[in-house]
Amino acid sequence: MLLAGLALPAAGQGKSDFDAAALFNSICAPCHGLQGNGDGPVAAALTVPIKPLSTLAARHGGVFPFGYVYGVIDGRPEVKAHGTRVMPVWGNYFGRRQETQTAAEGAVEQKIDALVDYIYHMQPQ
Repeated sequence: MLLAGLALPAAGQGKSDFDAAALFNSICAPCHGLQGNGDGPVAAALTVPIKPLSTLAARHGGVFPFGYVYGVIDGRPEVKAHGTRVMPVWGNYFGRRQETQTAAEGAVEQKIDALVDYIYHMQPQ
């Protein structure tokens, strides 16, 4: 489901050569919702309720957890607080393959960094 035509804050611009909002809309919004409120069209079908992305900093003592968010999106480290893995492993989806990590790693990191920055800008200021 591609929702790239919908307007969202301009977070993440300048972090890469692609549109972070379009990336968020196409792979995150189906579950997390366009504004990150956990109300995407797929959310009702999930067995684990989705917490709003806009409350990440508040839930982590007022500090946005950049490393935690990166790890959750990347999917390589296990996030014990989630129990079993619910989210897709986006690092692999973005093109990382175990046998060709060096060539693809920079592009994967750029996409994940842009998404982390985009989510960071969802936090209330």
